[in-house]
Amino acid sequence: MSNILEYLDWRGDIPFSVSPFNEVDNLILAEICYTDFEGVMTQDDTLSIVDASRLYFEIHTEEEVIGRDTFYKMAPIVLKKVAETVRFRDITLKNYINLVSAAREEQYAAVTFVLPEDTIYVAFRGTDNTIVGWREDFNLSFMSETAGQRRAVEYVNYYFKNDKRPLIFGGHSKGGNFAVYSAVFCDTDIQDRIIRVYSNDGPGFREEILKTDRYKKMLPRVTSIIPEESLVGILLANEYDDKIIKSDAKGINQHDPLSWMVYGKSFVETQRRTEVSRVFDNTMMKWLDELSDADREVFTEAVFSTLDTTGARTLSDLSEGGIRVVSEIYKAIKAMPLDKQSELSAMVKRFFKIGSSAAILEIKDKARRIAKTEESEQQMISAKDLALQEEKKNIRQDIISKRKALDDIETAAKSFEICKQIMSMNIYRNSEVILAYMSANHEVDMSYLMVKAIEDGKRVYIPKVESEGNMRFYLYDGNFVVGSFGIKEPLSKVPFNEEEMLTEGVLMIVPGVAFDIKRNRLGHGGGYYDRFLNRDGKVFKMAVGYDFQILDDIPVFEHDKKMDTIVTEKRII
Repeated sequence: MSNILEYLDWRGDIPFSVSPFNEVDNLILAEICYTDFEGVMTQDDTLSIVDASRLYFEIHTEEEVIGRDTFYKMAPIVLKKVAETVRFRDITLKNYINLVSAAREEQYAAVTFVLPEDTIYVAFRGTDNTIVGWREDFNLSFMSETAGQRRAVEYVNYYFKNDKRPLIFGGHSKGGNFAVYSAVFCDTDIQDRIIRVYSNDGPGFREEILKTDRYKKMLPRVTSIIPEESLVGILLANEYDDKIIKSDAKGINQHDPLSWMVYGKSFVETQRRTEVSRVFDNTMMKWLDELSDADREVFTEAVFSTLDTTGARTLSDLSEGGIRVVSEIYKAIKAMPLDKQSELSAMVKRFFKIGSSAAILEIKDKARRIAKTEESEQQMISAKDLALQEEKKNIRQDIISKRKALDDIETAAKSFEICKQIMSMNIYRNSEVILAYMSANHEVDMSYLMVKAIEDGKRVYIPKVESEGNMRFYLYDGNFVVGSFGIKEPLSKVPFNEEEMLTEGVLMIVPGVAFDIKRNRLGHGGGYYDRFLNRDGKVFKMAVGYDFQILDDIPVFEHDKKMDTIVTEKRII
């Protein structure tokens, strides 16, 4: 499954004018915000994203960047890749600020991205590698407003008071918290211009924030995205309708944005957080509920004053300190007054006791849930399947009648535009093999693309229905016979080697009756493409259709295959 780097390979050539700004674009800019732009730009500079990348890598090397020991070390690599794309290369950066102060217990950074269509994305950096940054995270639990939150509001009010363009706020981790906080508490005239706020695995707030009218007003514009095993985005309280997504990492490593799975222009969703995340959430919430603000402050002070004795300023310092650091921490704890040692020990023990209870409750709840689900699913599945089949039938009848109503000139013109759209995309240019099809009944005609692909040195294959309801692809050489369902099939005996599906470079162009904006596909009902795509592989699945074939939502079964992208004469989804 792909991540934001593969997204840039696949969709980096699609401008925002064709496919508008989306949730994956948001994460990319939030990730770039982790880049250390010191020596590249100041708060008074405005740079194109191309120049920002160039200047950064005049100071740093890729080997140096990749060798760093932080979860956000790939941010400059993402910056470099973004600067090479059609989609992002016209973005400009400005208003860069980075402040770290141990005295004020403050770690805060922000940068403004001006998008090509004159919308502004304001990115707030999450917790960096500094001890100060992590201390401010703890401060969120007992302070009404941290220094970083206050800075975020000041930043927005200062830079956008007289700027009337639409605004999008976003950030990862603590940056997501800052994005929401600044949107909630900025000046009203600025708040009215905010069209979306993204919290990417960002922690929540104290209950007092959630009760404010300003929070409730902004809430419908907040998109909260958390990985299925989130341990950060579930901290403290919020009223978000979280979008839970898949990650290819485990535990705390799911916090890394490059582990988040991307499908087309969206993240891969899942229905429920993992048991680990739910147990940790329940444990933290109950533990914090039992602690007063004063207790939370005492705990934070004890933890970080102990770390201060080591002389470490970053997590890397702690890691590199080894036994010496452990020894210093032990000495600091033993030097505490006995009552403070007991207090700290009691808090830690209570946390683990609550965690054990929460885990047991989760296991029991899961057992009850499984038993109840199995019983109800048996009762519902038949009725649900019948209803979905009937809905699919009605959609097929409606869309096929509309498609048949097209005349030959309309079909040719729309098909030509779709072919041109595909041929302008990186995924087409980088493909060595095209699995196409022969159109029938006013489907999108791919013949122009097939001829051009052969001229470009690509191998083109088209399908033939064979025994047991399966289809196989054979080399396109211009010779056909009318086969199943009145569709032209190849006479060629040169088959597509299906082992190539395990490699990149194979583009499959898939017809269909209807599609939706989530890239679900409704075919004619034979299941040929779904069965073919059940094979393991890295084939890029590109559906094609006329724009009227795109619906808001279509019914799908579990075996129905999603597309990687959909191309019409008007847009790319």
